[in-house]
Amino acid sequence: MCAKLSGMKDTIELSHERVDDIPLIIGLAQQLHLPERLDHHLGNHGHHQGVSNGWLTTIWLASILTEGDHRKSSVQDWVDRHQHTLEQLVQQPLRAGECNDDRLGIVLRRLSCPAAWQGLEAELWASTVTVYEVAVAGVRLESTTTCGYHTSSEEGLMQYGHSKGHRPDLAQVKLMAAAAQPSGHLLACEVHAGQRADDPLYQPLITRVRHLLGRTGLLYAGESKMAALATRAAIVAHGDFDLMPLPLTGQTPDQLLTWVEAAVSATGAIGAFASTGSA
Repeated sequence: MCAKLSGMKDTIELSHERVDDIPLIIGLAQQLHLPERLDHHLGNHGHHQGVSNGWLTTIWLASILTEGDHRKSSVQDWVDRHQHTLEQLVQQPLRAGECNDDRLGIVLRRLSCPAAWQGLEAELWASTVTVYEVAVAGVRLESTTTCGYHTSSEEGLMQYGHSKGHRPDLAQVKLMAAAAQPSGHLLACEVHAGQRADDPLYQPLITRVRHLLGRTGLLYAGESKMAALATRAAIVAHGDFDLMPLPLTGQTPDQLLTWVEAAVSATGAIGAFASTGSA
């Protein structure tokens, strides 16, 4: 807005920006050295100009968190409305079109590289543990799906599959996540095509978590789909423990009562059951 002060010939132009929670979000990202870590794992093209991919991603994350909108198309308008604030926080100028669709698309392509994502995730876990001193007594694994009005393609992530949200008419994407217990702090996550079954997705994530934490002897808890014999055998082989409800399939219904009676009576039979590695 413009204002002309009485007795003065010059017009003073004042610009007003809402700061909101932007300094808090970007300040936390800087404490975690997020822009530098992103640059290390995402890299920048030799002819890249303007702010780096690490700062582009950090600014986009700030936009998502403060606006509740993940679309690329709205980011540039948001940056234009908060340009002075962002330039003070980033400590470098933001050119016109700095955060347009094309530049954010490049960031997404680089983030889609599994090696880059997993390396970044491992470094961020170490940083947040240092800040919050998160104790890890066990790991909880869970899967979920989210659907949308997307066009499904043969090689795409959005696929038709069993819908936990009771929308089989919509394509969906599946997320597998692992969280530290008892804090619930997110350790690692993986995104899969929506038609994938849960059963084979547990073990690769457990392997990543074990490597990330650098320790064994933890309790891994999950749903009944984690009870696949190969998954439980791999957990036990690495000196870990598992906890999940066994699906009532195969010989389980016939043997379950025997196991319960053995546990209640604390007979030697429970030792035989425990040797299978199931908690």
